Amino acid sequence: GTDATADITMLTLDGSDAGAAIFNADVTIGDDLTLLSDASVLGFGTNTDVTLTHVHDTGLLLNRAMELQFRDSGLTIASSTDGQLDIDADAELEIVAPRLDVDSTSEITFTTPALSIDSGTTTKPLVVIKNSTNDATGSELRFVMDRGAATAAVNDVAGAITFYTDDASENNQAFGKIQTKATAVTSDSEAGEIAFSVATTAEGSL
Repeated sequence: GTDATADITMLTLDGSDAGAAIFNADVTIGDDLTLLSDASVLGFGTNTDVTLTHVHDTGLLLNRAMELQFRDSGLTIASSTDGQLDIDADAELEIVAPRLDVDSTSEITFTTPALSIDSGTTTKPLVVIKNSTNDATGSELRFVMDRGAATAAVNDVAGAITFYTDDASENNQAFGKIQTKATAVTSDSEAGEIAFSVATTAEGSL
């Protein structure tokens, strides 16, 4: 064909490859595009470095550690290694559902400086720790303070539970605390204590 005054190749039908069509520029389709073969592949890039492969009766497979991006490179879904799915957000990851069911056969780990559970419903949030095994041992709520080295000292605080509510001026204040600390840290001769504290006007704090 001719583009202005220059002769160009607009479309090549490759007879040596069963008539494969090679377009010179963009292709616009007015309606459906169907890839009829099982295991068909959509390739992206000059070297086809990103591909989407049809998995028969299952879905689509994104190749290797390539990622899906949303808005920019800070919001991605990818697999950085075999067996692991990574969902990354540079500001916030929001999951909204009437019910959220997370099934893990071994462990769930949160690495964060704070974990908040909030509800605007009376008598909520409710935290339930349930063991449904038919035996004589129930669940455990464990506080762990791990220095990461053999430097434990007397009066190290193993953990605490604090209770906050508003005062008459709507200041959220601590009104009670349960705290456990180590009083002796010699190996095989350890000892500890649990202290119950309440706020008083004279002390001004726990």
